[in-house]
Amino acid sequence: MEDAKELHVGCAMWAHAPWQGRYLPGSLSPRDRLRAYATWCNAVEGNTTFYATPTLGTVKSWAEQTTPDFRFILKLPKPITHERRLGDADDELRAFLAAIEPLGPRAHALWVQLPPSFGPAGLGALAGFLRRLPRQYRYCVEVRHRAFFEDPRSGQQLERALGGVGAEWVTLDSTVLFESPPASDAEREAWTRKPRLPREPGCPNSGRSRSRSPPDRRLSSDRGFRAVLWSV
Repeated sequence: MEDAKELHVGCAMWAHAPWQGRYLPGSLSPRDRLRAYATWCNAVEGNTTFYATPTLGTVKSWAEQTTPDFRFILKLPKPITHERRLGDADDELRAFLAAIEPLGPRAHALWVQLPPSFGPAGLGALAGFLRRLPRQYRYCVEVRHRAFFEDPRSGQQLERALGGVGAEWVTLDSTVLFESPPASDAEREAWTRKPRLPREPGCPNSGRSRSRSPPDRRLSSDRGFRAVLWSV
């Protein structure tokens, strides 16, 4: 019998105003919000790290508010992935890795989100960047260039590049979001920001099928919110 896997489930954030009073206590200080969130989810997408490298004190507080089995899936900062496009970013990468060190094993994986303009021509740079990263973390990559979803050859090239370094492809599902008109401010904002991408490269509207079993890591969109599923 195949060994059972532990599943970590979380959201794209740990603080969201409509949750307070419904899923979380009605009045929480910013410092207590992650602690409360961690009582009903055991993982979270660290989307805030995409916009800025956190201070050491901030990361220490994250560790203090979570148990050792809690898992963060942290995005690399935007200057590394979007501004420098994975090149000449050693200083920014070192600063980020030093900042998240207090999390220890809680920092389960680092997420490389690439801009929509990062297409198949950049796969050599991506593979080289991933090979230079420290091995104590797992890595996953999110691409948004349509060629990876619509052109079978480009998708296969990406799979080979990631497979060569043991990284995973994070698939973005926005089909549910766009299947009906937005009904809230959050959905209207998501309509202006989220790409229209298929559930995964092998779904019918992508025109291709996958040649291997789906990865354990999944990112899906559900009416403007996202859930992270990560098995260990």
